[in-house]
Amino acid sequence: MEKLPSLPYAAMEKVLEQYQQLLVREKALSAYVREKTNQLLKVMGTLPLRPEELDDETLVSVDPIGIVAESFSQVIDHLRDTNETLSLAKDEIQAIFDSAGAGILVVDDRMRLQAYNKRSQELFFPTSKNALGRNFREVICEPGQAPEECIFDRVLATRLVVEQTDFISRGKHYHVIGTPIKNQDGEITQVILVYTDITERMENEKALREAEVRLNTILNSVQAGILLIDAQTHEIVMVNQAAALMVGGCDGGLVGKVCHNFICPSQKGGCPITDRGQTMDNSERVLLTSCGREVPILKTVTRVQIDGRALLLESFIDISDRKKAEDRLQKSEERYRSLYSTMREGVALHELVYDAQGNPTDYRILDVNPSFERIMEKSRSEVIGCLATDIYPCDEQGIPLLLDAYAQVVHTGVADHIEAHYPELDKIFAISTVSPSPGQFATIIDDITERKRAENQIQRLAYYDMLTGLPNRTLLRDRLGQMISKAERTQLKFGVVFLDLDRFKSVNDTLGHDAGDHLLRVIAGRLKECVRKSDTVARLGGDEFVLLLD
Repeated sequence: MEKLPSLPYAAMEKVLEQYQQLLVREKALSAYVREKTNQLLKVMGTLPLRPEELDDETLVSVDPIGIVAESFSQVIDHLRDTNETLSLAKDEIQAIFDSAGAGILVVDDRMRLQAYNKRSQELFFPTSKNALGRNFREVICEPGQAPEECIFDRVLATRLVVEQTDFISRGKHYHVIGTPIKNQDGEITQVILVYTDITERMENEKALREAEVRLNTILNSVQAGILLIDAQTHEIVMVNQAAALMVGGCDGGLVGKVCHNFICPSQKGGCPITDRGQTMDNSERVLLTSCGREVPILKTVTRVQIDGRALLLESFIDISDRKKAEDRLQKSEERYRSLYSTMREGVALHELVYDAQGNPTDYRILDVNPSFERIMEKSRSEVIGCLATDIYPCDEQGIPLLLDAYAQVVHTGVADHIEAHYPELDKIFAISTVSPSPGQFATIIDDITERKRAENQIQRLAYYDMLTGLPNRTLLRDRLGQMISKAERTQLKFGVVFLDLDRFKSVNDTLGHDAGDHLLRVIAGRLKECVRKSDTVARLGGDEFVLLLD
């Protein structure tokens, strides 16, 4: 400051007073400039000036109001551009808002609708042109039915985003999300509610659950054991009741177990599907039960994809009974074969041969046992596949003997027993015939030639004199009774002649018994020549004879 000239005291006081006034005005000006500058800065969103950043003298000299005013003018221009951008963005947001697949409602803190999109109008108030200002519960909820727990109340209570997985309105199911909007003071001013129609999804889920229940019912009702096994880890992921019962544990005890050496006791790396590259395995395996017992099973394994996961579908049935039956059948077959091969009777299996009209004309030999070869005096290779006309005797028309009897057995299924004489072999056969299957019959042939001869011999011993061959006393009595009955019936007569040989004893005594026997045979022959075939000459014994003359 320049040194003031010497002035009178009064003048000096006046000057000092003016100087003090100037300082006050300068300070007021600085305060005014600072205040206005801070106001502009506040409008612009900038922090106010601090004295240590810019003192009063510099503040006045740089004209901050002008600078700030110019900057504020730029801000205003920028805000104008920003408002135009925001207006376009608002239109875009509204377009997105309206194109959303979910119903969107904006509700204030008093439950009044402030905004909504087209989808929400279609879902909740399709007949109302403008629902703004209405209570959103009247729009969303069933008429006269207040919800037990409203999502709006939960948002206000928790001040957080709230989700309601199944909200029912007018027969439809919705998934709802409520989001609070807060002001600078943290107070909730609005709640945005987003409603997604999940009715179709709920129906699909219900149908899926019902299908799963049906599938589980089916899986648990079948007698076959069913497993789902992870193709990578070989862990069991699903078990039906039949499989659990067969293994001897509950299904929960099997899930998570590795199938190697448990369900199918095979070495790791021996799986025909995952390790050997087969698309399907259908084979007999062994099931290892929880108590260590091995059960024979018939198993089928194939690859399946479920929810993008590679699994093995394994189904199996207990074939213990079948194996036992097969074992019994095998033993029975062995016994049958042993019996078939060693039995004394000949056995042959045949099938009928029909003409175009379906009438049996011949039969073919399918199988024979060794006894058949011995009895019929033909080897197996000679008869297998041959027709009966080439092997057995035929009648005058060239038809095999007994064909009608065999066809009757096949037709009726009733077994038959026949005796047949084969002149070529000079044998008599007892033939039992059965039909084991349609169109086929089996014959069991017994050579009864010797038995028949023995029977005839026994009959001769019982009814005929061994020396002369004439009827003996027993047969004479039978024939005499028949002649008496006939005579009574016809009122006719018959003659009985009793005779013996004179001096027969002398022949025996002088010439011997052989001569006497020869004499008796000669006399018997002469007596038979003297009577008719209808008459009877019998020897009672010794030299006594009886004639029955009809």
